[in-house]
Amino acid sequence: MTNALPINPKFSPITEKIIEDSTFTGRDEIWRFGIENLMRHPWTGFGAFSFWLTPIVSRQEPNYEASWDVRGIVSGHNSYLDTMLYYGIPAGLVIILILVVKPMRDYIRAYREPANRRLADFFMMVVVLMTYGGMLESFILSRADPLWMMLVLGVFGLSMLARRTVRR
Repeated sequence: MTNALPINPKFSPITEKIIEDSTFTGRDEIWRFGIENLMRHPWTGFGAFSFWLTPIVSRQEPNYEASWDVRGIVSGHNSYLDTMLYYGIPAGLVIILILVVKPMRDYIRAYREPANRRLADFFMMVVVLMTYGGMLESFILSRADPLWMMLVLGVFGLSMLARRTVRR
């Protein structure tokens, strides 16, 4: 088993007791590769949905020790990392603020109105589920992906509820 990318190495033994494969099926190797290459263009990124198709990826030497061959991969299996690879760190952070932080603020504003609470709960559950899903899959700004459409529904719904009251 390869080493995961732990935030704190003290958590690795705990994680390995909870789940059998703490590398998330080898995704940590993809993430490590993506983070290393993000530093090549941290301000501008590589362009929309283009990094995994560049010669940087396709002309890599095969790594026979890795559990994934990055040469044939189409995404980084992490929406947040891919967003920063495509658009750069500043734009990636703005996108994450709009899709993750702003809905939390909108939820608090919407929840103040008793008539909005159940619908606000639903939209917030959608946003939280999609936020977690984005940590293991790439779908942010992918217009044909149903997961992206669900996240948009949750973000848009919370934004509307923060401004309006549901009629009964």
